[in-house]
Amino acid sequence: MMGVPSRSQKATWSVPRVRDRPLAPGFSVQSLAMGERGTVDRMKGYVSPSCSALGGVGTSLAEAVGTVVALVVLIAAWCASSGTAVAQTSGTHQIGAMSSPTDPFQLNPVQYYATGSLFEVVFPNMPSGFQEKFLIYIPIDSVHLGPRPVLTVFHPYGQNHFDAYDDTDLIEECRARGWFCIAPLGASKKSFSSLESQQNIEIVLRCVRQAFPGWIDPTRYYAIGFSMGAGDAATYAARHLDPWKPIFAGIFLHTGSHAKAYEWNTNAGVQWVLEFWFGGTPTQAPFRYAQASTVELNPLTGMVLPGPHLGRNLHAVPSNTYVAKDDPLVDLKKQAKALVQYMFTFPGNFDFAENTADLSALPYAHSWDALDQTAALDWLAGHQLALPTEGALRADRDDQYWYFRIEQDQTDAFTDVDWRVDVAANEIDMTNTVNLDTARIPYDLVGFAAGPVTVRTSSADATADTFVLDGIASAPSAVQVNGNLATTGVDFDYDPVAQKVVLYGGAQIDVWTVTF
Repeated sequence: MMGVPSRSQKATWSVPRVRDRPLAPGFSVQSLAMGERGTVDRMKGYVSPSCSALGGVGTSLAEAVGTVVALVVLIAAWCASSGTAVAQTSGTHQIGAMSSPTDPFQLNPVQYYATGSLFEVVFPNMPSGFQEKFLIYIPIDSVHLGPRPVLTVFHPYGQNHFDAYDDTDLIEECRARGWFCIAPLGASKKSFSSLESQQNIEIVLRCVRQAFPGWIDPTRYYAIGFSMGAGDAATYAARHLDPWKPIFAGIFLHTGSHAKAYEWNTNAGVQWVLEFWFGGTPTQAPFRYAQASTVELNPLTGMVLPGPHLGRNLHAVPSNTYVAKDDPLVDLKKQAKALVQYMFTFPGNFDFAENTADLSALPYAHSWDALDQTAALDWLAGHQLALPTEGALRADRDDQYWYFRIEQDQTDAFTDVDWRVDVAANEIDMTNTVNLDTARIPYDLVGFAAGPVTVRTSSADATADTFVLDGIASAPSAVQVNGNLATTGVDFDYDPVAQKVVLYGGAQIDVWTVTF
């Protein structure tokens, strides 16, 4: 990009530099000075910070070393513990069980500041089969006290985790706000929301959260992505809704690739990449493409196809979609606008903006520089995670989604559920289910008061479903179904060891009343 030093030039900065990339007309972005940095050898994969860099920006050696030690010890302690989960398959290759990286990892200092430190972390052996690299900015200033927000930056096609440092002001913005910033590679420069990339990113986010207890505000995880990265951010947000793990409280999507089958049909240059990740063409592997897409489009018209899409899960995730009128990648703008069109059919917090200013002054209008990054983070900062009370869920695998642990009838297919939780009335609705075997409801997570609980269930695919209330310490005093006394072993069961009440739903509408 014009006016931007190359990586080799940036590696030898010895004085603070202000942002010198041209800005989009009509947009003002705060110019933030960057501190000194050491010499970088990206080919060898390590950074050798200079002594002047440590002292010249007001960060003491003790503070810098202390931050490094904390990062090494805390992340290593958590990552040394193995996790377990069912292995997943993506395309033509197995990506392994969901577990923690156990091999030694690499820590590369990138830059020390008076307000924090920036590192590159490398996990060489991941369960996905693809090593993961990410940048992490750790705030250590004394101005912003208490748990900090975390911004995750999703890079565009062909770039890597250093894109956030080289081509954006987002790390500088996080410095000014006292936020953590995480910029993951996501398994590849060309990941297109693959399961491998998302699995890597989930491990990174969970690893950092475990490494900094008390430092991170779990209700203020944010994501921002550009181009392919916007699609990655949206898909990740739609697939990761477990309240015990990081959930994005807001996402900012800059001209994203949201429809992977449409991308295959309109962009011949990336067909081989998509076929690698998803195991074939959209005709050969339709579920894999849909699983990585928040919306699906007609390849000829670019219009949203009928039927539910993964994007319905974003109804409770505030999102802001941005495009520029002069952006030359018309098909990406179509995808971005199509996602907005689909999301506007649901109640929720969805914003959309199109920059109509003349961007001819920019070297290339499809860039981070077309976006006011300060304003984007200001928008994200206004949101905090709150669990929704109703929604239309689309699950692509067995996992926890909001209040419910979903277990599917058939794998490699979507499970759809309309749901509602009314804590004041002690009511749960799980209706119009498709491809659902079991829904498990952690009773303590819902937070019901004492008294009878009403559970309404119905199936849209004429199959019986099972509903489990977990965390029930004593047997219910009475269970009714459709106004009649329920029969133990036929209509319901109570397991005192597992502390659960199991309701055996039929294909019809059932109304359960469970009294404790």
